[in-house]
Amino acid sequence: MDANYAGQLLLSISIFAPGLILLALIAFVFATTSLERIGLFGAQRKALVAAGHNPAPADVVANLNEAVRSKTEVKKTGTK
Repeated sequence: MDANYAGQLLLSISIFAPGLILLALIAFVFATTSLERIGLFGAQRKALVAAGHNPAPADVVANLNEAVRSKTEVKKTGTK
């Protein structure tokens, strides 16, 4: 690699790399703000979870176990 090529390479990296980094940061900020707007991040999601819209894992497992038991009972007896 001759000196001219190395100099041009370093110059192009020093010109374009900060712009690419800035573009990536802007894209990240845009993506996170859009996700927050639709409710995946932020206080709205935490309020929904605190209000009980997201049930406890133990309740989910208990409900699933009950559903499986009732389904097997229907298969065995033919009635609920």
